Formats: sequence, C-alpha cells, structure tokens
Amino acid sequence: MSDKPPPLPVAEEIAVSTKEEARPAPPHAPLLWRTLAFLVDASVLALLGYLVATRVLIPQYMPEELAVFNTWMDDNQRHQQELLRAVEAGRITDPLALIRASLDRAKEVPEGVHSLLLYFSNCMTITFWIGFSAMEIGTRGASLGKKMFRLRTATFPACERPGILDSLIRSGWKAMAIGSVSPLVTLFALVDAHWPLFNPLRRSLHDVMCRTLVLDARFDPPEQPRDDEEDE
Repeated sequence: MSDKPPPLPVAEEIAVSTKEEARPAPPHAPLLWRTLAFLVDASVLALLGYLVATRVLIPQYMPEELAVFNTWMDDNQRHQQELLRAVEAGRITDPLALIRASLDRAKEVPEGVHSLLLYFSNCMTITFWIGFSAMEIGTRGASLGKKMFRLRTATFPACERPGILDSLIRSGWKAMAIGSVSPLVTLFALVDAHWPLFNPLRRSLHDVMCRTLVLDARFDPPEQPRDDEEDE
C-alpha cells in the first residue's frame, strides 16, 4: 500500500451533480486489506460464537440433541474404522465402493443432529450480527480488523460516519452471509464476495444495499473545529 493518496473523488464518483459539490474524502479501501480485516473480525467472532454455543447454550438448552449428536459421531467413527479394516484386509478393493459406503452412511443423519446443527448455525449468525454491530457502532464505522488495517465504513455518497441503523442492517447482511446454512444465503454470500471486483469503488453487494462503502482511513482529512469551538 502506498502512503501517497490518490486524487480525491470527483463528482461522478460520489454521485453529485457538479465537481464543486464534491466533498474531499479518503480513497476507497484496497480490496486485499479489506478482505484481511474481514477475516480478522470473522475469526474472532467465530471463536467467540463457537465457545458460547458449545460450552453454554447447547449443553443447557439442547442436552438431548447433544447426546444424539455425540452418539452419531461415535457411530461414524466406528464405521470409518471398519471400512479401513476392510480395505486393509482386501475385502474392499474398489475405491468407488468405499466412497459409496461413506456417502450412504453420511445420509443417515438423525433428526436430533439436524436440529442441533440448525441451532448452532443460528447461534453463530446472532453472534456475528451482535459482534459486527457492536464494533461498528462503538467505533463509529470501524471494527477490530478495520482498526488494524486503518479502514472505516462510511455512508454513500456523503462519506459520513454510519448511523446505528446503518450499522445494524449492514452487519445483519454480513452475519447471514457467513453464519447461515441456507443455500440461497450461501449464493448471496458468493455473489457478495465477488461484487467488489466489478465496480470501481470496490463496494460489496451488502454495501450497495445499505448505501455504504469502506474507505482508507489513513487519508482521512483532519477534523475541523466545531462552530462553538471557533467562537471561543
């Protein structure tokens, strides 16, 4: 990353009618640093959500489903060991037969396991939503990862600090994209991840929906004194 800022946005880039109306603003965040910042945030929140779900919520609220899940996992492990012994003894020589046996076993998922995995997915989604929202609201547009890479979220096209509702909606889209197991949400996540490649301001699909963008905070202009401070 160069420490020399690129030219300030012109009118067409921030959707104003004349160049005189264009407000000085930092350049958009480099896609690489934005991706790394997201991975930092998602990793921290994923670890937090996993610990809360597996150590607190699931044992307390879904003990029966947890017992079914543990039994199912033990059965799968024994089944895999039996297949390996069969291969070593020469009873199974066809690789396709081994794959089919494994897939057939994977289809036999008890209802309790389905319920547990769905509950876990919901726990992770809520953790991501609360975590992303709290970081953006608490820092007025940044997060742990964005702070590390000196980025910030801003409204589009005004390039102002996002409001509480903006952060909640934006964080909700991101939380569903990485925490949900729905095929439609997974498709949205894939499109969202590649959307910045096709627009000059590197806005993700959730940025377009929430009217935001991510800026390179290294080039933030100095804050101007307020009117009451100037009067003093």
